[in-house]
Amino acid sequence: MEFPIPAYIPAGSNPEKPSSLCLAANVKNKALIPLAGKPIIHYVIDALDNAKHVKSITIVGLDENDIDVSTQKPLNFVPATGTNFDTALTAVNYFTSLESPPEYVLSLSSDIPFVTSEIVDKNLELANSLNKKYREKKGVDVELFYPLTPKSIVIKKFPQANKRYRKFKEGTFATGDFFVYRPESALKPEAQKVTQSIMKNRKSMVKILLGFGPFAIFKYFFGKMSLETDVKPALKKIMNIELETLISKNPEICVDLDYPEDLEKFEILIKAKQITD
Repeated sequence: MEFPIPAYIPAGSNPEKPSSLCLAANVKNKALIPLAGKPIIHYVIDALDNAKHVKSITIVGLDENDIDVSTQKPLNFVPATGTNFDTALTAVNYFTSLESPPEYVLSLSSDIPFVTSEIVDKNLELANSLNKKYREKKGVDVELFYPLTPKSIVIKKFPQANKRYRKFKEGTFATGDFFVYRPESALKPEAQKVTQSIMKNRKSMVKILLGFGPFAIFKYFFGKMSLETDVKPALKKIMNIELETLISKNPEICVDLDYPEDLEKFEILIKAKQITD
């Protein structure tokens, strides 16, 4: 993995089906929710713009008339509407259609305003380190890094965070919104099928587990499911990709704005952060 790499922010929306969060904030697109004086996506753009390992920034789902922002790095806009999967697929098609497609890209959600450039760089370096070890052991590169943050770390820094956690033999984790992957690998039909299913059912662990076999649900709820011996091998097989977990110590990559009742909490936390910075 050679730095810097391009990054993109998925910001697509379905104007026909606004979420309860968008309705509460009176916006049509989640990325434009105002937070302490500016759209929430601005905090993510700032983090990417100041990250030394990020080459460029692409916003998928907005156009330049939607936000007033200037960056030091090249800033691109790609139109997209529909589901989260539709937005992700638009990004994949965009990067793979470039004259010189990137080896890796970083996808960073528009609704994680506590992320910083230091956190972006630190986790990209972690992915690079994991990739080197993976290559030494298996002779191939990782195609997708799946981000997880231990529950204990999330709660310690953000006790008020409204998160869903997944319990495995190795520990209890929250899924992050920091995906490093190879765009060409995301074109595989198997990978797209599984990704679409996970995105569609991301809030229902039972529905996700149905794709892992008839005994997966029982194994999970009895605390017998392992990331290393169950989840990762199964995902590699059904997605036809080389996958590695990225266990981050930075809860900022998973503390996202998802619910109307969290609007006030995030406003307070951002203002407190601005005072201490």
